[in-house]
Amino acid sequence: MPRYPIGAIILLVSMIFILFGMGRGLAQRLRTPSRRLLFFLLAWWAASFIDVPILAIKPAMFVNLGGIVAPLCLGLLLTGKTKLADVRLWMAVLSVMVSGLLGQEVLGFEQDHFLWDGHWIFTFLGALAAATVAVEMRGALAAVLLGGALAETIGPFVNFYWHLAPGRITDLGAGIVFDRIVVSSLLVFPLSFIIEHLSVAKAVRVNLIPKQIDRKLTKETLEEQEIVIDAEKKSSE
Repeated sequence: MPRYPIGAIILLVSMIFILFGMGRGLAQRLRTPSRRLLFFLLAWWAASFIDVPILAIKPAMFVNLGGIVAPLCLGLLLTGKTKLADVRLWMAVLSVMVSGLLGQEVLGFEQDHFLWDGHWIFTFLGALAAATVAVEMRGALAAVLLGGALAETIGPFVNFYWHLAPGRITDLGAGIVFDRIVVSSLLVFPLSFIIEHLSVAKAVRVNLIPKQIDRKLTKETLEEQEIVIDAEKKSSE
């Protein structure tokens, strides 16, 4: 069960918006029916209260389904619906993983507060990296979900064997991990929206430059032709 209410509150508010018809724009951006999106959010929220023991690891370690398993499943589901090339998609996933692993090494594994421990910085950087590399919203969201969950799964085991950062985590995906993934997923929407519009504006500007050059060349050519015609008239006279 998550110790921090930030992620759970965000999911609950999102479900309320969708339930009362105020999340149609979000559903359209993801190209997913509102009812299906509501079901996914409800399943993700419910999974955050389920901890499953990993019996193969001693001492006992638990994995929170909402913090690890649900983001992985949703991310893999979105990868099948995105139009991004595989290389670009997995570059976005890798950028999110790098941001998450850096956050773990800098902040450690036993931080108790989301806002003033610095977690929000690396959460924002992960979302920004995904939105910048993927550009498309569904691809960026898939990268955040997959990259965040993979980083939170790989990081503790790497630290367990090499002791790179202070602290030791005993539960995968619990508490603040759940919050980081949910908040970064929320940040992806405005960031990818802004980057998409900037990319479109840049493409339009690039397409207009050749037209302006062609018009300038055409004007110069006409002027040269007029000069030649005038010269011929004078010579004939």
